[in-house]
Amino acid sequence: MLEADDSAPEVFFVDDHFVAYTGSAPLAKGWNTRRRRGEPGRNDTLIVDENWRAICFSSGAPSSLSKTMWGPLEQLRVICGDRPVMVGFDRGGAYPKVFAELNKAGFDWVTYRRAPLEVPSVLPKHSWVTIDGYRHYIQVASETLHLEDVGALRQISIYEDGQVALQILTSDLVSSAARLAHTLRSRWRIENSFKYLQDHHGIGWLCDYRMDRRPNVAKVTNPMRTQAHNALKSAELAVAELERSIGRNATTQTVDIKEKNNTLDSLSRQLEVARVAFEEARVALKAIPAKIPATDIDPNATRAWPVTNRRALQMVCRLLAYNAELDLARTLNNYLCDLNEYRSITRNLLHQPGEIRYSPRAITVTIRQPDAPRINRALSLLIEQLNANPPRLSGDNRPITYQIEPKS
Repeated sequence: MLEADDSAPEVFFVDDHFVAYTGSAPLAKGWNTRRRRGEPGRNDTLIVDENWRAICFSSGAPSSLSKTMWGPLEQLRVICGDRPVMVGFDRGGAYPKVFAELNKAGFDWVTYRRAPLEVPSVLPKHSWVTIDGYRHYIQVASETLHLEDVGALRQISIYEDGQVALQILTSDLVSSAARLAHTLRSRWRIENSFKYLQDHHGIGWLCDYRMDRRPNVAKVTNPMRTQAHNALKSAELAVAELERSIGRNATTQTVDIKEKNNTLDSLSRQLEVARVAFEEARVALKAIPAKIPATDIDPNATRAWPVTNRRALQMVCRLLAYNAELDLARTLNNYLCDLNEYRSITRNLLHQPGEIRYSPRAITVTIRQPDAPRINRALSLLIEQLNANPPRLSGDNRPITYQIEPKS
């Protein structure tokens, strides 16, 4: 698909898509951003190019983008070879460790800066970029930063109403700031791709209910640390209470000085013992790991996961169908010229009634004529283009030709 392009794409976007699971199998939990809560499910990590096409993917247990992006990026490097490409992603991967690994792997990258934003050290200036024949103006301040273990990178501050609205970090030190801002704004293409795939290609469906059961080696809260933390808290409260008691007794007026001194001596000894116990509890807490594998707590703990090969085959078929529909829609729009509705018009045409005839020498597809004249004209021109180089079914040499059924 990429080799058929006139020019190879230079920008790719990577992101996670969480798919919730509502069954009874013990799947790993992830953060559902739509419902704002943790739920069982899985993560699909997808890479799309600047033309919205799906390139490669991976499926796995829910995790952060900084961990899940590496599998698809390794596939992308194999697909693109050694040629330079840029990867765009959101704040889920905006960490210095990720930047260093991307530099090491030979990727250019662009992302948002995580909060808090820094005050730019240079004054903003107006910049412009031409996109699809239209000139876009933007007020930006561009400066070079140095991060430990990362090296030189570029920070672009974008202004709105005289204030910094967001900041962009990128490894590209030479391109136009306005162009890079537009590139990162185009990251919404992968969000829209996820939404389209969810609505029309069922990437969130669970089509196979069989699950693999594996030992649950995921890290969970260590109950021993919880107990040790509670013990430390109790020891701390005991020290604080004794210190308050000593303060009250030392400042309280009394006639019997001897009894007061004996009470203070007793409280001081108790305080010394309590401080020793507090220090021992603190040392004990430090030695206990915060999280341990679930199998260390329960040797029989298991985790479910959809059968991998079936899930992968389903995703491949769905992404191929998505790419084919996208390519068909864009080809149709060359004749339709409707940027707002060409995707929905193509989906409707895929459901257009018709007839398929098989003969020993050819396969003929007859499509019922659309009611709208402009759609009928665009479809006729598309059919002429398809029939100029007829497609064929896999393993079948008969050409497939298309025609529109005339209205009776």
